[in-house]
Amino acid sequence: MEQENQSLFDLHVDQQSITYLSESARWARFIAIIGFIFCGLMALAAFFIGTIMTALMSST
Repeated sequence: MEQENQSLFDLHVDQQSITYLSESARWARFIAIIGFIFCGLMALAAFFIGTIMTALMSST
């Protein structure tokens, strides 16, 4: 029974799959970096827009 369960969880990956996985990992890393940069820019934009809106509301 133990031997049968081990064979269910063994993962055998051929060379083509390794190539696809490594290429996917590179793209995922690139998209993650772009996402973090975009989130930072959105936070900066929200801060500046909030400051501008506060200034506009207080001058009215």
